[in-house]
Amino acid sequence: TYDLGGLFAEAAFDVLDSTTVTAGARATYAAADANEVRDPVTDTQIEVEDDWAALTGSLRFETRMVDDGAATVALFGGISQGFRAPNLSDLTRFDSARSNEFEVPSPGLDPERFISYELGVKQATDQLSLQLAAFLTDGDDVIQRFPTGAVNGAGEEEITKANVGESRIGGVELGAAFRLASDWTAFGNVSWLDGKEDYIRGPGDPIERTVPSRLMPLMGQLGLRFAPEDQPFTAELRWIHSEDADRLSPRDEGDTTRIPPGGTPGYDVFHLTGTYRFAAGVSGQLALENITDEDYRVHGSGQNRPGRNLLVGLRWSF
Repeated sequence: TYDLGGLFAEAAFDVLDSTTVTAGARATYAAADANEVRDPVTDTQIEVEDDWAALTGSLRFETRMVDDGAATVALFGGISQGFRAPNLSDLTRFDSARSNEFEVPSPGLDPERFISYELGVKQATDQLSLQLAAFLTDGDDVIQRFPTGAVNGAGEEEITKANVGESRIGGVELGAAFRLASDWTAFGNVSWLDGKEDYIRGPGDPIERTVPSRLMPLMGQLGLRFAPEDQPFTAELRWIHSEDADRLSPRDEGDTTRIPPGGTPGYDVFHLTGTYRFAAGVSGQLALENITDEDYRVHGSGQNRPGRNLLVGLRWSF
């Protein structure tokens, strides 16, 4: 069994006339109790029982530097803490994992803890909206897989987990929407990530600084939306682009069931979607996805996405 509980509180208040501050706190409790776990050393049944608790907080702000009715320009940012307790898979798994790997239980793990920072600016007028944000996440006691040095009877490398060390991932995201005419809007966004994390190749090996596992490549999308005023229908065309994901960690390089040798190829995918509002709260959707029938996968997912496909949907909300 695995129990997870939390209590969250948040308050927003104005500082002067142009700044809003939002503060939040969360108390989290997690407990694992597994009484049928195979000890990888003695090959006997053991019990894994542990619990963890944490109090995390966040503090965010938004300052409206321009707000004259015709346009708004605001600076925003914040700092927040994160907490992830080891789950049952981390603690007790005894099964095949990545390519040619067999994961064994890892009792005694500590929680992962994170601190995230964000700073950005956004601007909006009747015709144009822009948002630019930079962000950074520092992790401590990050749980990582690494080989024990043993090989099982099937020839698979035995893998365990430990709180290896630190990680740092940062990036930038830019988004925009531009009203070309009363019925037409062009929109898009692009994001870029980079970072480093601690990694050990095996027992007794020194800690290395490597690329984070499954680090997403440069990605973006462009779209065109047709939404005539006082009409019940809309249409949208989206182009999604991904660069080659070839910045691989040592774990990624060996995980050839999820990631092709050399990295996940980039792709370009197009989606066409239309909606029609039949009545208040009732709408239909027709979507032609992956119009060009691209053979692609999201980096690290281990599964190719569907080819050209047609979706028909009906939504009723009340």
